[in-house]
Amino acid sequence: MKYSYFGNTTLRPKTLLYNIEDQLFLFEELFNSAEEGEEWARNGILQEKYYYMLINNGLLKTKTSLKLGTKDARAKSSPLEDMGLINRNEKIITTQGLQLLEMLRNKDHLKFNNFLQIDLVSFFFIKIFFEYSKKDYKSSYNDFIFYLSFFKMGKGTLTKEQFLLLPLFRNIKIFPFRFKLFDKGLDYDKFIINTIKNDEEIIIKKREFIYHYSNSNLDEMTRLLKSSNGGNSGKIAIELLNILKRLRTNSYDQLDINKLFLNTIDGNDNHIKTLYIKYLLPSNARYKNSDSLDPILNYFNQKNELDFINNFFEFIEICRCKNNLKDYADLNRRYLSLTGIFEFNADSISIIKTMTIFLEAFSILKLNKFFSEEIEIKENTFDFLFDNLKVKTILNSYGLNNTTSALKFYKYNQDKMKLEKIIQEKFSKENLIKNILPLFKDRQDSKIKSLVTENAKVHTIYEYVIALSWYYIDNKNIDFILKAGLSLDNDMLPKSHAVGGSSDFEYDYGNHKLMIEVTLTDGTNQRRAEMESVSRHLGQMLLKIDDINKRKNSFGIFIASYLDRNVLNDFRSRRNTTWENSPDDYIDGMNILPMDTDDIIEILISNKTYTSLIDKFKILIDDTETRGSQWYLNSIRRYISSLNS
Repeated sequence: MKYSYFGNTTLRPKTLLYNIEDQLFLFEELFNSAEEGEEWARNGILQEKYYYMLINNGLLKTKTSLKLGTKDARAKSSPLEDMGLINRNEKIITTQGLQLLEMLRNKDHLKFNNFLQIDLVSFFFIKIFFEYSKKDYKSSYNDFIFYLSFFKMGKGTLTKEQFLLLPLFRNIKIFPFRFKLFDKGLDYDKFIINTIKNDEEIIIKKREFIYHYSNSNLDEMTRLLKSSNGGNSGKIAIELLNILKRLRTNSYDQLDINKLFLNTIDGNDNHIKTLYIKYLLPSNARYKNSDSLDPILNYFNQKNELDFINNFFEFIEICRCKNNLKDYADLNRRYLSLTGIFEFNADSISIIKTMTIFLEAFSILKLNKFFSEEIEIKENTFDFLFDNLKVKTILNSYGLNNTTSALKFYKYNQDKMKLEKIIQEKFSKENLIKNILPLFKDRQDSKIKSLVTENAKVHTIYEYVIALSWYYIDNKNIDFILKAGLSLDNDMLPKSHAVGGSSDFEYDYGNHKLMIEVTLTDGTNQRRAEMESVSRHLGQMLLKIDDINKRKNSFGIFIASYLDRNVLNDFRSRRNTTWENSPDDYIDGMNILPMDTDDIIEILISNKTYTSLIDKFKILIDDTETRGSQWYLNSIRRYISSLNS
């Protein structure tokens, strides 16, 4: 049985994008520092070094033996080689890998392609996937091209079941596969059963199994029941076979019942139930009496023993196929999300409208030519399509003009609708106040991720949550979030990059500009990371404002879960410190108003809006206290606390 999917099961972190990017930076360091004679191949010293680099950078959680560690080093980095980003044996970052590193350093994830309306790093990964090929399976057309062809047939959308079945496409001739996949009467279970029953390799193995069963050759039976992952899979299947035989002869005991109905036994996973029998029982089924066994006995009701064994072998293969497809669907979701063109909903998977237009206008082979050639990853790469007659016609059919501004406005409206929906469903003001914001104070990271997203680092989530909070403070101004420079996925949830996002939000209120800088750093790290960068960002923003009065009224707000005393003192001193780019390009001081997470909570509770607070903020800025730590405690903190007195 062949499965065509993306990635591998050893590299499936929820923050996959961050992981790939961070590993690429690590390989750059590893290869640049490699001494003569240090090699990757044949369990070379570089594998050992990389293993420890993964641990030190938080990309590998548990330390194992060095032998297993070098295996981890190979497995964790294998997808980067499949993507063509590195060549480990040659000790080089490839041309594509160097391109991605440059893009990350240039923060190209904050730039968007004019036609596709996706960020340039996502655009880069689309191109990568058109060239993607695993070492264990190469053909003239890769899996991504075939996957897109199925979405083209589905007019940009596949049902959840259709998407789950995609990894099986190489087991059936392509045209019969397409016909069955888009049959209106598609039955997911029957599709898998028929695939298993007609797979030549499985048919041969089944004949062997029946032969060895007839000859009581337990070792060969166990071998034939082993999954591709090996381990104890063969023994577990044999144990299930013995339980079923006792069920059929009514000679089972309580342990057999437990193995059939319990997910865990004595604190250990019960694979007989979780990998196999779950497919025969209703969800949450419990054993009450012998009638509870009926779904199992009805499935294995063959009178002839060899028919029973035939059915058992097929059952094992069917269950494994279902388990694999679920596993590979999860991998596909993680890896395909790197491209920014897939939207994963509860019951369906869709391609974004701009990519759907590509699929409508051009053949898959033409698309392959577009993306496989040496095209530049730029904002204007596909601007020539605006003059393509077929593309114009399709755009017009969607009520869109053939201009960048029209597609930008379309994307803006789509994002706005999705963002408003997720705010209503997941991020009410009350939920932010009671359940999310308080978690940042003592860094309850696991809980934060469970409430917001598992697909981003916590510091990225904090920036996102502060932007959501300011949306409410700014009288539900949705533009604040959409124009905050956040890196968001197609669900309008944050995603992390190895180089970080834009931790400073700038918003123009007409008579002044506001910069909000957000950080989770504390102590020495905060002094090192923020004292210079915050003033630099604010200084650059102010120098770009030509209107003197507007520049004078503009200021920054620094928000952190912890406020270091000397950072506060430094920020207050900036009020009287000149910032300059050149002798003729300077400002006489800047104003930075510090707040912590509790202050944001207090403002949200008070229901005060930014418009009603701005005048008091200016009074606080003009306070006579020059010592920053005392200014914050005695003026800012005291005022914000009084909002709910």
